[in-house]
Amino acid sequence: MKREKNITWVENTDSLAAMKRLVFDEKKYTMEELIDALKNNRDFK
Repeated sequence: MKREKNITWVENTDSLAAMKRLVFDEKKYTMEELIDALKNNRDFK
């Protein structure tokens, strides 16, 4: 069970880093687009 928690923690960190990069650093998507995608559980196009 401990290994599963570690993997989840790493995946969450990767997801947050990806959001930071795409929204704030590269400005590829807006925060509104990110929120809309998360609410609708879909991939960015």
